[in-house]
Amino acid sequence: MSRKRERVVSVGLGSCGVAAGAREVYDHLQRIITDENLPVCLRRVGCVGMCYHEPLLEVGGDGRSAVTYGRVTVEDAERILREHALKGRPVEDLVVRREGEADPFFDRQQRIVLRNCGHIDPENVDDYLQAGGYQALESVLTSASPEDVIAEVKASGLRGRGGAGFPTGRKWQLTRRAPGSPKYV
Repeated sequence: MSRKRERVVSVGLGSCGVAAGAREVYDHLQRIITDENLPVCLRRVGCVGMCYHEPLLEVGGDGRSAVTYGRVTVEDAERILREHALKGRPVEDLVVRREGEADPFFDRQQRIVLRNCGHIDPENVDDYLQAGGYQALESVLTSASPEDVIAEVKASGLRGRGGAGFPTGRKWQLTRRAPGSPKYV
Protein backbone atom coordinates (compact mmCIF):
# COMPACT_ATOMS: atom_id res chain seq x y z
CA MET A 1 0.00 0.00 0.00
CA SER A 2 1.50 3.31 -1.05
CA ARG A 3 1.45 6.39 1.14
CA LYS A 4 -0.20 9.63 0.06
CA ARG A 5 2.31 11.64 -1.95
CA GLU A 6 2.04 15.24 -0.81
CA ARG A 7 5.05 17.04 -2.26
CA VAL A 8 5.64 17.23 -6.00
CA VAL A 9 9.14 17.49 -7.46
CA SER A 10 9.19 18.27 -11.18
CA VAL A 11 12.25 17.98 -13.40
CA GLY A 12 12.32 19.73 -16.79
CA LEU A 13 13.15 17.10 -19.39
CA GLY A 14 12.83 19.14 -22.56
CA SER A 15 15.76 18.85 -24.97
CA CYS A 16 17.51 21.79 -23.31
CA GLY A 17 17.23 20.19 -19.88
CA VAL A 18 18.38 16.78 -21.08
CA ALA A 19 21.38 18.37 -22.82
CA ALA A 20 22.29 20.10 -19.55
CA GLY A 21 22.06 16.93 -17.42
CA ALA A 22 18.43 16.80 -16.27
CA ARG A 23 18.05 13.08 -17.11
CA GLU A 24 20.77 12.24 -14.58
CA VAL A 25 19.11 14.48 -11.99
CA TYR A 26 15.72 12.81 -12.59
CA ASP A 27 17.14 9.26 -12.48
CA HIS A 28 19.04 10.00 -9.25
CA LEU A 29 15.95 11.40 -7.55
CA GLN A 30 13.85 8.49 -8.77
CA ARG A 31 16.29 5.99 -7.22
CA ILE A 32 16.28 7.79 -3.87
CA ILE A 33 12.49 8.22 -3.73
CA THR A 34 11.91 4.58 -4.67
CA ASP A 35 14.65 3.07 -2.49
CA GLU A 36 13.59 5.05 0.58
CA ASN A 37 9.85 4.99 -0.18
CA LEU A 38 9.66 8.75 0.28
CA PRO A 39 6.27 10.56 0.22
CA VAL A 40 7.20 12.59 -2.85
CA CYS A 41 5.71 12.53 -6.33
CA LEU A 42 8.45 12.87 -8.95
CA ARG A 43 7.25 14.23 -12.30
CA ARG A 44 8.75 14.80 -15.71
CA VAL A 45 7.74 18.05 -17.35
CA GLY A 46 8.60 19.79 -20.59
CA CYS A 47 10.70 22.89 -21.05
CA VAL A 48 9.75 25.79 -18.80
CA GLY A 49 11.42 28.30 -21.09
CA MET A 50 14.40 29.19 -18.92
CA CYS A 51 16.94 27.17 -20.91
CA TYR A 52 19.74 29.33 -19.53
CA HIS A 53 19.06 27.89 -16.03
CA GLU A 54 18.87 24.20 -16.99
CA PRO A 55 18.68 21.70 -15.42
CA LEU A 56 15.58 23.03 -13.67
CA LEU A 57 13.83 21.41 -10.74
CA GLU A 58 10.62 22.64 -9.13
CA VAL A 59 9.20 21.78 -5.71
CA GLY A 60 5.48 22.37 -5.26
CA GLY A 61 2.30 20.69 -4.17
CA ASP A 62 0.89 20.43 -0.66
CA GLY A 63 -0.88 23.77 -1.17
CA ARG A 64 2.33 25.81 -1.07
CA SER A 65 3.75 28.09 -3.76
CA ALA A 66 6.15 26.36 -6.10
CA VAL A 67 9.85 27.15 -5.99
CA THR A 68 12.08 26.63 -9.03
CA TYR A 69 15.75 25.79 -8.75
CA GLY A 70 18.29 26.30 -11.54
CA ARG A 71 21.54 24.78 -12.75
CA VAL A 72 20.83 21.81 -10.51
CA THR A 73 23.44 19.10 -10.21
CA VAL A 74 22.76 15.57 -8.98
CA GLU A 75 24.11 16.58 -5.56
CA ASP A 76 21.97 19.74 -5.52
CA ALA A 77 18.89 17.70 -6.41
CA GLU A 78 19.36 15.38 -3.46
CA ARG A 79 19.88 18.36 -1.15
CA ILE A 80 16.69 20.02 -2.49
CA LEU A 81 14.77 16.75 -2.06
CA ARG A 82 15.86 16.27 1.54
CA GLU A 83 15.65 19.91 2.66
CA HIS A 84 12.75 21.36 0.71
CA ALA A 85 10.55 18.51 -0.47
CA LEU A 86 10.78 16.58 2.80
CA LYS A 87 11.34 19.29 5.41
CA GLY A 88 9.76 22.33 3.74
CA ARG A 89 12.92 24.43 3.86
CA PRO A 90 13.80 25.96 0.46
CA VAL A 91 17.47 25.81 -0.52
CA GLU A 92 17.88 29.56 -0.96
CA ASP A 93 21.23 29.61 -2.78
CA LEU A 94 19.75 27.64 -5.73
CA VAL A 95 16.36 29.38 -6.07
CA VAL A 96 15.78 31.06 -9.45
CA ARG A 97 12.04 31.67 -9.24
CA ARG A 98 9.18 31.63 -6.76
CA GLU A 99 5.60 31.21 -7.92
CA GLY A 100 3.59 34.39 -7.45
CA GLU A 101 6.57 36.72 -7.20
CA ALA A 102 7.39 39.29 -9.88
CA ASP A 103 9.59 37.87 -12.60
CA PRO A 104 10.91 40.04 -15.47
CA PHE A 105 11.26 37.01 -17.77
CA PHE A 106 7.73 35.64 -17.34
CA ASP A 107 5.66 38.71 -16.41
CA ARG A 108 5.50 40.08 -19.97
CA GLN A 109 4.53 36.73 -21.49
CA GLN A 110 1.05 35.52 -22.26
CA ARG A 111 1.42 31.86 -23.04
CA ILE A 112 -1.30 30.34 -25.15
CA VAL A 113 -0.03 27.34 -27.08
CA LEU A 114 2.78 26.69 -24.59
CA ARG A 115 0.78 27.36 -21.42
CA ASN A 116 1.24 23.79 -20.17
CA CYS A 117 5.00 23.62 -20.73
CA GLY A 118 6.71 22.92 -17.46
CA HIS A 119 3.44 21.91 -15.84
CA ILE A 120 2.57 18.59 -17.45
CA ASP A 121 4.46 15.51 -18.59
CA PRO A 122 4.42 15.85 -22.38
CA GLU A 123 4.58 12.06 -22.71
CA ASN A 124 1.53 11.43 -20.50
CA VAL A 125 -1.84 11.88 -22.19
CA ASP A 126 -3.62 11.77 -18.81
CA ASP A 127 -1.69 14.89 -17.72
CA TYR A 128 -2.84 16.64 -20.88
CA LEU A 129 -6.45 15.56 -20.34
CA GLN A 130 -6.37 16.80 -16.73
CA ALA A 131 -5.12 20.16 -18.02
CA GLY A 132 -8.14 20.40 -20.32
CA GLY A 133 -6.48 18.99 -23.41
CA TYR A 134 -8.57 17.75 -26.33
CA GLN A 135 -11.69 19.68 -25.25
CA ALA A 136 -11.99 21.32 -28.66
CA LEU A 137 -11.55 17.95 -30.37
CA GLU A 138 -14.22 16.41 -28.14
CA SER A 139 -16.59 19.25 -29.01
CA VAL A 140 -15.91 18.88 -32.73
CA LEU A 141 -16.48 15.12 -32.62
CA THR A 142 -19.57 15.13 -30.41
CA SER A 143 -21.56 18.31 -30.89
CA ALA A 144 -20.26 20.62 -33.61
CA SER A 145 -21.40 20.55 -37.21
CA PRO A 146 -18.89 20.87 -40.05
CA GLU A 147 -20.19 24.41 -40.59
CA ASP A 148 -19.56 25.22 -36.91
CA VAL A 149 -15.98 23.99 -37.21
CA ILE A 150 -15.37 25.99 -40.39
CA ALA A 151 -16.84 29.12 -38.76
CA GLU A 152 -14.54 28.69 -35.73
CA VAL A 153 -11.46 28.23 -37.91
CA LYS A 154 -12.44 31.29 -39.95
CA ALA A 155 -12.94 33.35 -36.78
CA SER A 156 -9.50 32.27 -35.50
CA GLY A 157 -7.75 33.92 -38.42
CA LEU A 158 -5.61 30.82 -39.02
CA ARG A 159 -3.74 31.01 -42.30
CA GLY A 160 -1.86 28.48 -44.40
CA ARG A 161 1.90 28.17 -44.24
CA GLY A 162 2.36 28.47 -47.99
CA GLY A 163 3.71 31.67 -49.47
CA ALA A 164 0.27 33.26 -49.90
CA GLY A 165 -0.94 32.62 -46.34
CA PHE A 166 -4.42 31.70 -47.62
CA PRO A 167 -7.10 31.74 -44.87
CA THR A 168 -7.58 28.15 -43.68
CA GLY A 169 -11.27 28.56 -42.84
CA ARG A 170 -11.97 29.87 -46.32
CA LYS A 171 -10.08 26.95 -47.86
CA TRP A 172 -12.11 24.47 -45.78
CA GLN A 173 -15.35 26.25 -46.72
CA LEU A 174 -14.55 26.10 -50.45
CA THR A 175 -13.56 22.46 -50.17
CA ARG A 176 -16.75 21.56 -48.31
CA ARG A 177 -18.88 23.23 -51.01
CA ALA A 178 -17.02 21.60 -53.92
CA PRO A 179 -18.73 18.58 -55.47
CA GLY A 180 -17.29 15.11 -55.26
CA SER A 181 -15.76 12.79 -52.70
CA PRO A 182 -13.22 12.17 -51.31
CA LYS A 183 -11.83 15.68 -50.90
CA TYR A 184 -8.20 16.57 -50.34
CA VAL A 185 -6.86 19.84 -48.96
